[in-house]
Amino acid sequence: MEIIEFKEFEELLKSNYRSNIFESANNKVKELYDGEFKFYAKNLLNSNETVIYYFFKDFIVEVSFTFENDSHNYPFSIKEYKSKVISKELKNYHSYDGFVEINVHLDDGLQITLHNMNDSNSTWHEEYYGVIVDIFKFL
Repeated sequence: MEIIEFKEFEELLKSNYRSNIFESANNKVKELYDGEFKFYAKNLLNSNETVIYYFFKDFIVEVSFTFENDSHNYPFSIKEYKSKVISKELKNYHSYDGFVEINVHLDDGLQITLHNMNDSNSTWHEEYYGVIVDIFKFL
């Protein structure tokens, strides 16, 4: 599977039907933080609870959303974890069934699990696969 570039992934997310949600949060994170990062938009493209993770070298930022019924208002909160990554595990990489999962363990006990098929929709499985592999390499 081809690894998608993060700029390309960002542009793809901006073009989807929930682009206003992603774009407002993404712009705010870029305003607040400097430095190289990788991001992962968990459940932005399906009906599950949406969280966007920003992986920096020394910390992780989590953006979570509150969706108000019958409204186009999507308030979000930003949480910063200064925890260090103590281990990471990549499951099913280079398999032919198309799924990949990463488990990131932090020194404060937090675990973040990302799964390309559970966290997106069928149209985006391959792009999410590449992003997960790239995050693993980055961390």
